[in-house]
Amino acid sequence: MQGTSGAPVVFGAIESHDGRIVFRGTRLRGQSATVRLADPRAVDPLLDAVATSRIRDYEVTVQVSGRLSDLSVRA
Repeated sequence: MQGTSGAPVVFGAIESHDGRIVFRGTRLRGQSATVRLADPRAVDPLLDAVATSRIRDYEVTVQVSGRLSDLSVRA
């Protein structure tokens, strides 16, 4: 972090390699997630996350990627 409280500048990345996500009552195992803060002029991070769950007889994988303002979701 740099800048001031009125005009913060944030760079960097946050990564996770294991976790749990609950979406509409369905539990998913988070396999990996990365949030990259690459543009100091806008709070519009790049997100890349993959999670899996067994729903009935199916193994479901969900991938979310892209800028927060324009996410792509694949299942």
